[in-house]
Amino acid sequence: FVHVVREDPRRAGMLFAGTDNAVWWSLDDGAHWTKLRLDMPPAPVYWLVVQERFDDLVVATYGRGFYILDDLAPLRALDADVLAGRTVLVPPRAAYRFQRVQGIHSEASFVTGRDPRYGADINYVLADTTLPVRLTIEDAEGRVVRRLRPTRRRGVNRVWWDLRHPSPRAPRLRTRPPGRPWVPLDGRGERPLRSWDLDLVGGQQGPLAVPGVYTVRLRVGDEEFTEPLTVLKDPWSEGSMADIEAQVALSLRMRDQLDTIADLIDRMEWARVQLEDVQGALAGAEGAQALADEARRVEARAVEVEGALFDVHLTGAREDAFRSPMKLYGRFSALASDVGANSADFAPTEAQRQVHAVLSERLERARAAIDAFFAEDVARLN
Repeated sequence: FVHVVREDPRRAGMLFAGTDNAVWWSLDDGAHWTKLRLDMPPAPVYWLVVQERFDDLVVATYGRGFYILDDLAPLRALDADVLAGRTVLVPPRAAYRFQRVQGIHSEASFVTGRDPRYGADINYVLADTTLPVRLTIEDAEGRVVRRLRPTRRRGVNRVWWDLRHPSPRAPRLRTRPPGRPWVPLDGRGERPLRSWDLDLVGGQQGPLAVPGVYTVRLRVGDEEFTEPLTVLKDPWSEGSMADIEAQVALSLRMRDQLDTIADLIDRMEWARVQLEDVQGALAGAEGAQALADEARRVEARAVEVEGALFDVHLTGAREDAFRSPMKLYGRFSALASDVGANSADFAPTEAQRQVHAVLSERLERARAAIDAFFAEDVARLN
């Protein structure tokens, strides 16, 4: 049985029908119908409405709650040319940039559903799935803000941009903590750098983009398509655009510094792996005692200079973080979280700027010490 029929308010002839077990959809005034159930359970659909502000299809069922299909734009974009095989980048709807808050005091009720994904939905229609696909977000100056991982399904594809710049690179360790040979390495001879709560703070995320107009660029084979995407400021936010710009600028600076720390850790870890190999090769070798002693000295120096970047004694266990002070990687991460993730839309405070200046100076000293280590200690050993 058909319980309800609705016409799309923006495209004449596009119909939605609710039946005893699904939602159906038609582009031609009901001459042909396609099931639009997607991941809904088979339930009686008794009411349909297109949300007038965000163009979402809201579906009310009997006994199975209600469902929302976010953004009908890709369905509206389907026409005879598209269905015949033309690639289309659907003009994206505006996306709101806001700080997410969740908790028992902010939920509407104890029965909650699943929210749509945060950010902007990018929709495009593919006819040929064999061609390479690239999808990027660019700012007003043409700089790439984010490279997204596209899907290559025939028909409508939807990719979400979380409105963030790329996250800082996560360091990978290739040595065990000094004196803890039982700490395991994975099949590639690596282990993650785990520190208390750093995997939870916002400093490990890329900063949210500043509200404004961006460009979505889709490249399919030799064809290129572009569409503007507007990122809107949270209308309830009391922070000014100047505040947000200052916040994002400092957050991006710290993101780059975290990448620098990851690069320095990577350089030191490879050096320590080679120093361990050298000592293993020299073990028991006749006449090589002086060289073995020098290799041990250089390794101890490597642990010392790398120790300014992160706590080299971390094993991954939670209690490790309480045994030694947090070093540059942890301190930059915590400050980035304070500035970018937990300060709403306000500019960095003077105290945060002062702490950043102190940490930046320490990072430069650590970089200089590492350069000197390779120029002097390693060169002497070689």
